[in-house]
Formats: sequence, structure tokens, C-alpha cells
Amino acid sequence: MITEIKTIMQGRMIVKAIILTLAVLVIKPVNLYAQLGFFSEYWQPKTIESPSFIEKAKPENLPESVISVNVNDTIRLISPYVGGYNLNTYNGGKMYDKPFLLENIRNLDLPFFRYPGGSGSMVYFWEHSKPDGPDDVDTYIVKGEIKTALKWGDDPGKDYLSLDNSYILRDSCQNEGIHVVNYSYARYGRSEHPVQQAAHYAADWVRYDNGRTRFWEIGNETYGAWEAGYIIDTSLNLDGQPEQITGALYAQHCLVFLDSMRAAAAEIGAEIKIGATLGFQEKRSEWDIPVLQVLGDKVDFYIVHEYFGNGQDADPWEVLESIDVFYEQKAHIDHLKNQYCDSYVPLF
Repeated sequence: MITEIKTIMQGRMIVKAIILTLAVLVIKPVNLYAQLGFFSEYWQPKTIESPSFIEKAKPENLPESVISVNVNDTIRLISPYVGGYNLNTYNGGKMYDKPFLLENIRNLDLPFFRYPGGSGSMVYFWEHSKPDGPDDVDTYIVKGEIKTALKWGDDPGKDYLSLDNSYILRDSCQNEGIHVVNYSYARYGRSEHPVQQAAHYAADWVRYDNGRTRFWEIGNETYGAWEAGYIIDTSLNLDGQPEQITGALYAQHCLVFLDSMRAAAAEIGAEIKIGATLGFQEKRSEWDIPVLQVLGDKVDFYIVHEYFGNGQDADPWEVLESIDVFYEQKAHIDHLKNQYCDSYVPLF
């Protein structure tokens, strides 16, 4: 815990010092991060080894900044799942067979890999291979005016990370995983009951996984116009779904996924945690309120994606400025969760 910061600077540098002070002190309010929910169950203490150093004489001049740290005061536990890597199917085939790459990944000490990535998960069929996809979907899915090819879990291509190879990579790096199931199959599937079919397909993945993966997400950024299934061709849909997805519709579908996936986990004696997606900044109330009204604390966690900066490499000051945005969004989400959740549901 940082308890004191003194800044002695002149001119332009004092502005930067003030920004730094605010950025550091902003971690002090306990109520913002006091609860980790079930994530605290997996917390373990860590020890560090002091790195090598060079003895130097203490400076005689007045320091520009002084930071005092009270090591006896713990604000909260830090989730062991801070950080991670989005492991996409296009990351490469047998990544586990490259010693230099593996060494560098291990050195990152990442807690988990997220597979099969982001938007690709919405067209991903874990047990199929090209061209033997499900009978009730096209080889290409239309997203607006763009056609996107399906992704396959059973693809032996050298430039394609298959599901089984992703498991081998995880084991090689000693990482946990979080899997994103194909929610959009519930939207663009052409069977008589696409929601139940998609939920059953996700549950079969849970069975195949056999307890290897603890965390599961129902779709990726499901509120986004860039995702497959955001808009569907209603002439091909057989269960009366609207052309454009809504938060309420997604939440109702999530209930079916939750039931199927949890039943599958119970069959194999596995403990899994399942999350649903909340909206993105300007979509926050439009999407989140109906999702929370339906799901409340029926899910194990909620997923929030935020992108800070101007889309390019951000400099340190842009990163610091994003802290205020983060807390604004966090406060808004917490306010909504307090309204619609009877018990605490953490964010991932």
C-alpha cells in the first residue's frame, strides 16, 4: 500500500508528477475492489527473490519524489487471473513444438490462455473440420456486407491452432484456460431449435474437455455489430428470432446455455464457472440492464471488454488518463449489479 507521495518539481514536470500521484493513489479506495467473489478461492500467496543490485551512496540532494510503502497493511487480495493471452486459431499450429517460443511464453508467467480468441469464437466449431461442418450452417457467415469463414477445432493445418494442440500448448506452459463457446450458432443456425442446438454443442465441448478448463464464456462481445449473429437472415431462421440481437434475447439464450453446460459438467464431475458478456461503454445501459434483469446472479461472472487510447500504441500519459475512464465504467457496472444481483458476481 502506498501511503505517502511527495512531489518537488518545477515547470512542466510538476504536471506529470501530479498525474502520477493521482494514478498511484487511485488504488486506495477499498470498496472498489474489496470483493473478488469466487476468484479469491484460487488465491495463493507468492514469494519473490530479491534481484541482483548494485550498492550506491545515498543521494545528498533533496529528492524529486518520495514514496513510502507500508508493507504491513494489505488493502485486498489480487486475483490470480490478472493478465492472460487471447489465443487465436490463427496463432499457428504446433506452437508447443518450438522450444524458444515456449521458453518466452513461460517467462511471461501468464495465468491463462483464452481460446479460440475473440470474434473467431463466434464462428468456431470445436469438433468439426473443413469441409465437414454442421449441416445447419453455411461455410461462410454473413456479417453485414462481409462474409467470414467458419473456424474449425479439428484442423491439422500447420498454420492453424486446433483445439487439441491448444490443450498441449497449455500443458506445456502450465497455463489454465478460458474457453469461449460459439453463442452465435444460436442465432444463425438453421435447425428448428437453434438455441437448444447451440447450447447442446457447447455442452458437448464441456464433456470433451473433461474438467481441463475451469472458465467458460458464452460468446464474445455479443452486443457488437462486428460479430456474427448480431444481424441474421430471418428468412432462414426457424424459431422466430428478430433480425438484430438484443440484451434481453441474449440473456434468455444464456439461461439455456447455462442449464446445458452445467448439466454436462455435473455428468463428468467437473467444476466450471460460466460468464456472460456485458456491454461496451456507450452500449452500457442499453445492453446491460436487460441482461442483468434476466440473468442477475445466475451466472458465475460477467465479462467486460474495454479498449483505451486512440487505437494505436498509447504513450504512458494516455494509459494513465484511462484510469479515470476505467473507474467510471466500473462504478456504473457495480451500480447496476447492486440493483439486479442478489449476491456478488465478479467481473472478468
